[in-house]
Amino acid sequence: MGFISWLFGAKPKAITKLKVMGLSSWYESTFSNEQRSYIEATLLQTEKRATSERGMSFGDITIYSDKCQFLTKLGECFDGTKEARDIAIEFCRKATEVGSEDLENHHFAFHFLISKLYKNRDEGEHYLQSVIEACEGQIAIAARVKKYCIEYRMKTLKYSKKKAVEMLPGHIGFKQLAIIYEKQKDYEAVIALCRRAQTLKWPGDWDKRIERCKSRLEKAKK
Repeated sequence: MGFISWLFGAKPKAITKLKVMGLSSWYESTFSNEQRSYIEATLLQTEKRATSERGMSFGDITIYSDKCQFLTKLGECFDGTKEARDIAIEFCRKATEVGSEDLENHHFAFHFLISKLYKNRDEGEHYLQSVIEACEGQIAIAARVKKYCIEYRMKTLKYSKKKAVEMLPGHIGFKQLAIIYEKQKDYEAVIALCRRAQTLKWPGDWDKRIERCKSRLEKAKK
């Protein structure tokens, strides 16, 4: 049904919104004709499933006005196969490039980019290298994101500073990069990375990872 609608000219609202946001040229140059057909058929089905209740729209990604967040939400629509994740990766990568004044949105753009890339890690070496680069990109904004999130939660949500810190989102960049380094047996890199996360006071099991890698370094020396 979605493909037939697309074939006869129906366009998903999300694609119209891309045009309004000035992203039509990027969309057309980034994806092949076949990919665009798949994207638009998938989005038509996604929009068909969206329901409304008490004035709240559920599943309608066009409600997002922040360009970075909208692109990330588009990326979230595609998963399950390498080909679908390749589409998701391009949407999420563009989201990280455009960024956002809402730094939490920028943080989550990296989050989903890393997640989609890592699922494709066995499909080619360039995927793993891209994961590392995306992790580094998220880490590069970590201090500003943390400050933004804490201030937002305190000023807007009226949280105490303690609760604001406790409610920080997870940091997949630090965690995933630590996992990659540990699999590569680069224990010194893991320790340095975890200490950097500790310096930024970003929540995580950094002590546990540091102790484990210290132990493995000691065993390697024997």
